[in-house]
Amino acid sequence: MHIREYLNRRPRAAAIGISVLFATAILFTVLLTIGGERTVSGPPQLYFTDDEGRTFFVDDSSRIPPFDRGGKTAYLAGVFQCENGQPIVCYLLRYTPEGKEKLAKFSASALNSSDPQVNEIKVRTIEVKAIGSNQWVPHEHEKFDVILAGFCPPGVKGTPKQVLPSD
Repeated sequence: MHIREYLNRRPRAAAIGISVLFATAILFTVLLTIGGERTVSGPPQLYFTDDEGRTFFVDDSSRIPPFDRGGKTAYLAGVFQCENGQPIVCYLLRYTPEGKEKLAKFSASALNSSDPQVNEIKVRTIEVKAIGSNQWVPHEHEKFDVILAGFCPPGVKGTPKQVLPSD
């Protein structure tokens, strides 16, 4: 009953959680249907950066940002493409120290699943920062969704489209 009460009091958090679950389900369905005879080996992958988005790398999606990578702090990277086709990092994502501590208690498979307890922790403790900004924004802030939508650089036309390593 605790989760239901939490979501009733925070409809935006519920919408974000449902959107994440829906997007994951669609991605999983698409991968299964177009995959043919191929099998997906290993854990799901996401983009990360350890240099404020100048470059990015692929790693296991169960990594809980921020994490240490060769002495640098790595964050999840929101990578987008516009009409010019060049991938760019539009935002960094991390979990608060409290969220990271709680999420670290779960297995990699639980972190990549739709476990309600995991998703509640993620929604409550997630923060995002636009590239070029110094401000980390929590999920309940009005700018959160705007930052997650991405952007095209000045002079580049088109609507930003998020890309994943599996694309």
